[in-house]
Amino acid sequence: MTWPSRIPARPLFLPLAFPAGLIPIKGFCMITPVLLCGGSGTRLWPLSRKSFPKQFAPLIGETSLFQASVTRLSGTEFTPPVVVTGSDFRFIVTEQMDAIGVKPRAILIEPAARNTAPAILAAALWLAKTDPDQPMLVAPSDHVIPDAEAFAAAVARGLAPARAGQLVTFGIQPTHAETGYGWLELAESSVEAPVSLSRFVEKPDRARAEEMLAAGNFLWNAGIFLFTPATLIAAFEAHAPAVLAPVRAALDAAKTDLAFLRLGPEDFGDAPDISIDYAVMEKAENLTVVPFGAGWSDLGGWDAVWREMGPDATGVATGGDALAIDCENTLLRSETQGLELVGIGLKDTIVVSMQDAVLVADRSRAQEVKQAVAALKKKFPAQPFLIVRYGDHQPEFSPQLLDPELDEAGIGKKLMDYDPRYYATYYAIDAVNFEPVKSPAVMDTIDAAYLPLVIQEAAGIPLDPSFEEQKAIMLRCNGAFYSCKDGAEARRFNRLLIDAGIIKGL
Repeated sequence: MTWPSRIPARPLFLPLAFPAGLIPIKGFCMITPVLLCGGSGTRLWPLSRKSFPKQFAPLIGETSLFQASVTRLSGTEFTPPVVVTGSDFRFIVTEQMDAIGVKPRAILIEPAARNTAPAILAAALWLAKTDPDQPMLVAPSDHVIPDAEAFAAAVARGLAPARAGQLVTFGIQPTHAETGYGWLELAESSVEAPVSLSRFVEKPDRARAEEMLAAGNFLWNAGIFLFTPATLIAAFEAHAPAVLAPVRAALDAAKTDLAFLRLGPEDFGDAPDISIDYAVMEKAENLTVVPFGAGWSDLGGWDAVWREMGPDATGVATGGDALAIDCENTLLRSETQGLELVGIGLKDTIVVSMQDAVLVADRSRAQEVKQAVAALKKKFPAQPFLIVRYGDHQPEFSPQLLDPELDEAGIGKKLMDYDPRYYATYYAIDAVNFEPVKSPAVMDTIDAAYLPLVIQEAAGIPLDPSFEEQKAIMLRCNGAFYSCKDGAEARRFNRLLIDAGIIKGL
């Protein structure tokens, strides 16, 4: 359960530098990126968590995988992206996009995780309302593609078949007999040119993977697609009507919430939990594959992260405050500032340390990390957690949530008029494994001084007398503190703390 709220802050004017949003023109062949970022990434535990999955972490380089994906799919050939994500990640998405200067075309909120088919279909139905024939490029937001220009060229090669009514998928030229990916069998061998797809192949065993690698007409399935909304909707009508009906109803019942579009929860919950491969791709006949061989990884495990980090001559890769002594083919990564991680004489080992957990694994068993996550869930099935997310007030960021259609001049006027919404810090309180206490102290808008007591109230922790008194002030003043009665309530409360000896040395 999440309570989004706002904490007013003192006015601060900052200059704006927003890129103007691109407006697609009907008939002009721009591509709309559709980024999926609702996954949990359990194979990259302990860095990737349910509340902050791998796509939002800087696994490779200084920016997150999500930010790298947004940047890769930006430019004159692309409209601003459509992002499909869960409610828990909505503010992470907007903050990370704002940090790299990209304004989304839309952010669709999934009420529940239903796999890729409903998510992609929701984006297609939304786009079809404005232009059903404008190509959409669907991509996960947690992949690494180092050569953005080569990828853009591959997308360009797939544009003609997509506009001609094909469902285009991108296949990765395999470098080894990978058993962790699905594969694509091509009708004929091809290095770059689009070619017909014969069939999808499930994740193979080692022997079958070796056979497909040697055959030369098999590619890895990257889960990246290009088609028009009209083509995809027609495919669902033909092959997966049980998905189409509830998702269409969920879009019809969608509600605008700040800059987000929340799909109808009841209808979306009725959609089958199914991937787009199973729902449509494996049944359709209008399939085209564009081969791509310039480098790609889904970072599906710590072994993949090790490869992408660029190990040295001895096969050692380190991150953060980590030191390797006489190690081989080993990953040492410290994600806690000030915590020195030292490995001595390690071989084929993965060590990842966080503030609250440490992973030590044989490199060949990196794909089994998700089993550890499942075991921990069983070990602590009822452990309650309270997660508080908030940040500083951001007058440059707030307009994207409050008035996403305003231009720079309109935003500037709002700021100069000191619209209080623009000088607020948005925060959320998430309760895991318990129902938060429904208290009158949990208000939509509060002064920051009240946040500690609101957290305690939500967690069901008894308040000591000082917090009880502050709560009484909060209720009398309707969430205001410093401005209530021209500051008289704040001064009286501070005097109580001084007289009680809680504040000393003034």
